[in-house]
Amino acid sequence: MKAQNRRNLLNNIKFLSVCRPLALLLSLLFILSCQDEKSKTPKTAAAPSHETVSQNQLTRFGDAGLTKLADKLLAGGQSVHILQLGDSHTAADLFTGQLRQRFQQRFGDGGPGVISPLMVPGQRSAVVGFTKPGRDWQLYSTRKGPREDFPFTGLIAQPLQDNADVTLTLKNPSGGRYQVSALYKSSADAMLALDRGSVQTLPDSQNHWQLSSARQATFPLNATLGGGNHLQLGGWFITSGNPGVIFSAVGINGATLSAWDKWQADWLMPFAALKPDMVILEYGTNEAFNDDLDPVLYRRQLEKRIAQIRETLPDAAILLIGPPDSIKNKEQTTCSAREPVSLAKVMNIQKQVAEAQQLLFWDWRAFMGGACSMERWSATGYARPDLVHLSTDGYKKSANALFDQLISLLEKAQ
Repeated sequence: MKAQNRRNLLNNIKFLSVCRPLALLLSLLFILSCQDEKSKTPKTAAAPSHETVSQNQLTRFGDAGLTKLADKLLAGGQSVHILQLGDSHTAADLFTGQLRQRFQQRFGDGGPGVISPLMVPGQRSAVVGFTKPGRDWQLYSTRKGPREDFPFTGLIAQPLQDNADVTLTLKNPSGGRYQVSALYKSSADAMLALDRGSVQTLPDSQNHWQLSSARQATFPLNATLGGGNHLQLGGWFITSGNPGVIFSAVGINGATLSAWDKWQADWLMPFAALKPDMVILEYGTNEAFNDDLDPVLYRRQLEKRIAQIRETLPDAAILLIGPPDSIKNKEQTTCSAREPVSLAKVMNIQKQVAEAQQLLFWDWRAFMGGACSMERWSATGYARPDLVHLSTDGYKKSANALFDQLISLLEKAQ
């Protein structure tokens, strides 16, 4: 009996010596198969880490630059530059003019900022006037012509003779001295004289756009440029030299984001030199009137431009302003048929990109009252009969709303 038990024990030991490794191998294969299946399971996209804060029609999708802007503005005693790029709503300088006035009344007048090189037909500046350019100049715009060497202003003033001049006036002068720079490019050394005083050399820029060194000047200001065909003028940058807000309004009638394709490849160099603390993009109305708008292409254009600004100015706040409401087919009976076909597409893409890129977004159309609100605004004197552009009062009403909402978010961001 004892011998039998020994034999059974030995058999069990042999069995375990064979089976145990096999069992371990099977367990390992099971664990690996589970991990493989887990790796095949689609991962759920992580929720956005930013906090979304809204103030009426203005939404902050976590834009970190707003905190930096709030610190500079609300601390006081500093220079803050806000630069808006856009279409005719910007080019009229009624909406932007009211924003400029509100900012400068509260935080100080830092100056008009970037202005056009000459008087532009069909456009205006709320702060600067020009003498008629006469025969001394040829003005080019991204709105017309095949040129693709524009600065970010979308304008080029070409002197037609040596010592071409232009006179600039301030519509509400403070009586003090200002700092003035020229946005120019040249293929040889050129000359700039302000008020026929000391002559400033504009170094050969190798046909790259750049800002001249700032010079003190008083207004009215007569500027004379020498360089003939070697020199091209893209605009002026005017500051007061005092703490406060510089508010630049850079718009072209009829502009769309695709107009940026006509900007020279180095446009970001002088743009960055202006050191804007906030960049406002106000486009969309002209895209909305394009019945054949490709939404995928439009989104890519918008994302590309934002990426360029972000890479160049990582600390700047970026605000997208959606297009105001508008009417295209006045004779149609339903609201949806009267509105531009692509208006909703443009607005939705802008808002989606603002959220994805963590920007600020202001829904101008929602402030007006939504779909077909343009008709009510026109009936009450806040919009023009074309049902595309606002009246002076309408632009001021819109600017006041954006300013108040932005100040509320700035105070929360500090």
